[in-house]
Amino acid sequence: MKDKKIICFDNWTRGAHHFSRLQKSFKKFGYKLILIHIGSWGHDKDRPKEELINSMLVRDISYYNHCSFFEILKKEKPHAVLFLSIRSPAFMAFNRCANYLKIPTCHIYHGVVNVQKFIKGDLEHKNSLFMRKKIFSRLYSIFLKLIPVYIFSLIKTKANLSVWLEFLTELFNKLLSLKLKKKYLFDTKTSIGCVYTYLDAKHMKLNYGLKFKQIYIVGNPDFIKFDLKYSDLGLMTNNKNKKKIIYIETGFLDRGIAYKSIENFINHIYETKIAVENLGYKFLIKLKPHSISAKKEIISMLKSKDIDICDNKNFLNQLKNSRAVITEPTSAALLPAALGLPLLLASYGELSNLNYGIILKSYPRSSRLRSLKSLSKQLKLNNLNSKKKGFFKIWLKKNIAPFDFKKMPERVAKAVYSIIK
Repeated sequence: MKDKKIICFDNWTRGAHHFSRLQKSFKKFGYKLILIHIGSWGHDKDRPKEELINSMLVRDISYYNHCSFFEILKKEKPHAVLFLSIRSPAFMAFNRCANYLKIPTCHIYHGVVNVQKFIKGDLEHKNSLFMRKKIFSRLYSIFLKLIPVYIFSLIKTKANLSVWLEFLTELFNKLLSLKLKKKYLFDTKTSIGCVYTYLDAKHMKLNYGLKFKQIYIVGNPDFIKFDLKYSDLGLMTNNKNKKKIIYIETGFLDRGIAYKSIENFINHIYETKIAVENLGYKFLIKLKPHSISAKKEIISMLKSKDIDICDNKNFLNQLKNSRAVITEPTSAALLPAALGLPLLLASYGELSNLNYGIILKSYPRSSRLRSLKSLSKQLKLNNLNSKKKGFFKIWLKKNIAPFDFKKMPERVAKAVYSIIK
């Protein structure tokens, strides 16, 4: 019997690993995953029309010539559609067409959102001029592709007036950089959702209109990638003699947050390196994969200043030999937190106005690093007493559980299977 299809929909191919790791679990239920992306519309222009990535079939939207989303879904006849994000007009259009055709949909968070601070569903951080220039360069795609495809979906599915007004209000707010007045939009609501942690379930409920019974806690797949074991939890709560400090960055250059330029970013990291080394520690940086900061030319600039790069393969082992971590608001910070390492939340220099989400702020060994001059003092104060150990165990259950990390793909597959008729 031929495998039944589930469509994964995304902006580009760089998020393919979030879907490809689910393949084996969906195959057990008889389903094949196909990733359809709109990379040729601006984010990923040089991909083939059709290719295999990690044995998963991947198609650019150009594969379907001039077919609309509605026509693609009618042609492919998927049993469900999976999204990693849903707020862009293109995602809302695909979701709307799927809902109209009574195809179940699932929104899978592809990270832990509460490491960052949100206000009414939007990130608190403001985009810099650096980012506004990037957005301006994409105006062709936004106004000639993304917005028209959503308008077409509204016409095709005979949307009522309230949805049209909601869209126009959202567009107006975005163009003027205003904060959203609605917590969620009608076409961002999917049949179910999957989140990594219990705290993020509340975020999904508030911002995407789902009830708690529609939201599944599936665990953090990053821990599979880094091969974190249950026995590793809390392993580094006593680590005074370790001589490394790792800086974890989160790709702010991509979003134009905090750093005004690439040189600005390099200088920030270099100044941190000098401060760390002056205290007798070895400095490493963990870059966000697939971001601007992880490109070859920037890595080369970092290495020219003798800054060592920590890759995914060695990340866990390097953490096990570290005294502490300096981190930006990122899901990757949960790995050292799971180990019990001190987290120094970068709030100095270019990041002085940065805020952090509740998951990182509530971690018992986290503290704001507001000045590199206070680094030595914070390392001495950030010990784990008996009271904090109790809080640490509670924090683990709230933010790291479920602990059987390798079952994450299976939990997602079961959740989606439950809504397929």
